[in-house]
Amino acid sequence: MAAAYGTCAPAHMRTYTRGCGTFRGNPVAASSEVFFGLVGALADVQRAEGGEYSSFGVRGKRFGYYWPRTQTVGLKQTLSEQQALVAERPDVFEEQFTAGGFGWVVVHLAGVDADELAELVFEAWRLSAPEELIAIAPDPVALARAVAKPAVSKRAAPKSAVSKRAASKTAAKSGTAK
Repeated sequence: MAAAYGTCAPAHMRTYTRGCGTFRGNPVAASSEVFFGLVGALADVQRAEGGEYSSFGVRGKRFGYYWPRTQTVGLKQTLSEQQALVAERPDVFEEQFTAGGFGWVVVHLAGVDADELAELVFEAWRLSAPEELIAIAPDPVALARAVAKPAVSKRAAPKSAVSKRAASKTAAKSGTAK
């Protein structure tokens, strides 16, 4: 279907080849760094290391997993959202399992952008977080933009010890040493 649009296809209809697969969607893929930035920006997230994965929880309730070998994350979703994601883009989303009325979905990071990943991570966290944390949580899209484009400090970088010594020597030679 994307071929009918040619190169002017909407972003969600274009096909991109990355690594070991072909994906439809935004060509600016999310990275593991973006994922870690997102979970790190949410309140009370605890990280635990397993043998081949990391797990993430909030106040003792799991909401996500990360597998570095496959560059995938597993995220808690509602059952209907799990089914919709897998049906819409089976090349990016896989059904992982269902438990306790929730559906867990595997997300191939190469197939999603930072905004979409932020929404998925936020929803997974929200499904596990207590109400008082949800009330103070940031907007997921603003969260994605903050993680993807960290603010640049306006303070001047501190001078290194070498440049301080050089400045002292120059001042001593010119007779302006303090």
